[in-house]
Amino acid sequence: MPTNAFVGYEFVNLRFVCECIDYLLNRGYKGDAELYPPKGQYGNTGMVSDWYNSETAFEKTKNIFSYVYATYTDFIEKNFPYIKDKLDMYYNADFVLINLNYDRGWPILTINYFYRTNSISPTLKTNTIVEFSLEQEHQLYKDYPAHSYFPFIEKTIKYNEQTYECTRSHSFDSHKYLFGRTCLIDTFYAVFKERLEEYIKNMQVIVA
Repeated sequence: MPTNAFVGYEFVNLRFVCECIDYLLNRGYKGDAELYPPKGQYGNTGMVSDWYNSETAFEKTKNIFSYVYATYTDFIEKNFPYIKDKLDMYYNADFVLINLNYDRGWPILTINYFYRTNSISPTLKTNTIVEFSLEQEHQLYKDYPAHSYFPFIEKTIKYNEQTYECTRSHSFDSHKYLFGRTCLIDTFYAVFKERLEEYIKNMQVIVA
């Protein structure tokens, strides 16, 4: 039996696909639910807006990050138990705010990482709180307005009776990963590759 095959323009490892199916079946997935909203017909420009309006693009973004976070966390805990805190998808943040700006059909995704000023050890902390925002509609953007995609960086903020510090913010290539043919796998590997490369780089600095 061949282990690789072409699906459209993509080269797919069939063994990996089988492992993914086993993973889902072992967790009770029955395949009777849509992972994200289906494509629509909104234009003919070649942009993401041809298939998704801002609301369905936002819904797809939330679903993908929710699915990837659960799968990624399980993957790291099972395969890298001794360094799982170093490879955490959200950098062990206490609170994460993910914002999607849908500027003329071109999705711009920014991720902001917040840490409580009295945060406990990463090995003892509870799950990260993740919230999503469309077009900077989240309350924090109203409380801390700024003409920037990264208005919270290096700021101390108050939210839900907690005091946080935002020490990390960055953009994510949503057009490439969230709206491609294999968006779940692409997003998973993009996150894993970035975290692993950063961990190896930091280890090299320590050794040097």
